[in-house]
Amino acid sequence: LTFSKGFYLAGDLVLDPAKIARRYVRTWLAPDLAMVLCDWMGIAVELLWGSEGTSARGLTMLRFVRLGRLLRIAGIVRMLRVFQRLQDLVHDVL
Repeated sequence: LTFSKGFYLAGDLVLDPAKIARRYVRTWLAPDLAMVLCDWMGIAVELLWGSEGTSARGLTMLRFVRLGRLLRIAGIVRMLRVFQRLQDLVHDVL
Protein backbone atom coordinates (compact mmCIF):
# COMPACT_ATOMS: atom_id res chain seq x y z
CA LEU A 1 0.00 0.00 0.00
CA THR A 2 2.85 2.39 0.76
CA PHE A 3 4.24 2.09 -2.77
CA SER A 4 0.98 3.26 -4.30
CA LYS A 5 1.06 6.53 -2.35
CA GLY A 6 3.13 9.60 -3.04
CA PHE A 7 4.56 11.88 -0.39
CA TYR A 8 5.31 15.53 0.06
CA LEU A 9 8.89 16.72 0.20
CA ALA A 10 9.50 20.41 0.83
CA GLY A 11 5.96 21.17 -0.33
CA ASP A 12 6.24 19.20 -3.60
CA LEU A 13 4.29 16.02 -4.27
CA VAL A 14 6.66 13.16 -5.12
CA LEU A 15 5.13 10.38 -7.25
CA ASP A 16 8.30 8.77 -8.63
CA PRO A 17 8.15 5.04 -7.69
CA ALA A 18 11.92 4.83 -7.13
CA LYS A 19 11.87 7.77 -4.70
CA ILE A 20 8.82 6.35 -2.96
CA ALA A 21 10.60 2.99 -2.60
CA ARG A 22 13.75 4.62 -1.19
CA ARG A 23 11.71 6.59 1.32
CA TYR A 24 9.84 3.45 2.36
CA VAL A 25 13.09 1.55 2.86
CA ARG A 26 14.44 4.38 5.05
CA THR A 27 11.28 4.84 7.12
CA TRP A 28 8.86 1.90 7.29
CA LEU A 29 10.71 -1.21 6.07
CA ALA A 30 12.37 -2.08 9.40
CA PRO A 31 9.19 -1.80 11.51
CA ASP A 32 7.19 -3.70 8.88
CA LEU A 33 9.77 -6.49 8.73
CA ALA A 34 9.91 -6.71 12.53
CA MET A 35 6.12 -7.06 12.71
CA VAL A 36 6.03 -9.73 10.02
CA LEU A 37 8.90 -11.66 11.61
CA CYS A 38 7.13 -11.61 14.99
CA ASP A 39 3.96 -12.94 13.38
CA TRP A 40 5.87 -15.63 11.47
CA MET A 41 7.72 -16.70 14.59
CA GLY A 42 4.43 -16.99 16.43
CA ILE A 43 3.01 -19.17 13.69
CA ALA A 44 6.18 -21.29 13.58
CA VAL A 45 6.17 -21.83 17.34
CA GLU A 46 2.52 -22.79 17.26
CA LEU A 47 3.05 -25.22 14.37
CA LEU A 48 6.18 -26.79 15.83
CA TRP A 49 5.18 -27.12 19.45
CA GLY A 50 1.47 -26.42 19.53
CA SER A 51 0.01 -26.47 23.01
CA GLU A 52 2.68 -28.94 24.19
CA GLY A 53 5.44 -26.29 24.36
CA THR A 54 7.22 -25.66 27.63
CA SER A 55 6.53 -22.59 29.68
CA ALA A 56 9.88 -21.13 28.59
CA ARG A 57 8.78 -21.34 24.97
CA GLY A 58 5.50 -19.72 25.94
CA LEU A 59 7.32 -16.83 27.59
CA THR A 60 9.54 -16.38 24.54
CA MET A 61 6.47 -16.36 22.32
CA LEU A 62 4.79 -13.83 24.58
CA ARG A 63 7.78 -11.51 24.18
CA PHE A 64 7.53 -11.70 20.39
CA VAL A 65 3.80 -11.03 20.48
CA ARG A 66 4.36 -8.02 22.72
CA LEU A 67 7.10 -6.75 20.41
CA GLY A 68 4.77 -7.04 17.45
CA ARG A 69 2.03 -5.14 19.26
CA LEU A 70 4.49 -2.47 20.36
CA LEU A 71 5.67 -2.00 16.78
CA ARG A 72 2.08 -1.69 15.57
CA ILE A 73 1.36 0.93 18.22
CA ALA A 74 4.52 2.81 17.22
CA GLY A 75 3.31 2.80 13.61
CA ILE A 76 -0.08 4.14 14.64
CA VAL A 77 1.54 6.90 16.70
CA ARG A 78 3.74 7.77 13.75
CA MET A 79 0.73 8.02 11.45
CA LEU A 80 -1.09 10.21 13.98
CA ARG A 81 1.87 12.61 13.87
CA VAL A 82 1.67 12.69 10.08
CA PHE A 83 -2.06 13.43 10.21
CA GLN A 84 -1.44 16.18 12.77
CA ARG A 85 1.15 17.77 10.48
CA LEU A 86 -1.26 17.61 7.56
CA GLN A 87 -3.99 19.15 9.65
CA ASP A 88 -1.65 21.95 10.73
CA LEU A 89 -0.65 22.54 7.11
CA VAL A 90 -4.28 22.75 5.96
CA HIS A 91 -5.10 25.04 8.88
CA ASP A 92 -2.20 27.35 7.96
CA VAL A 93 -3.27 27.47 4.30
CA LEU A 94 -6.87 28.28 5.11
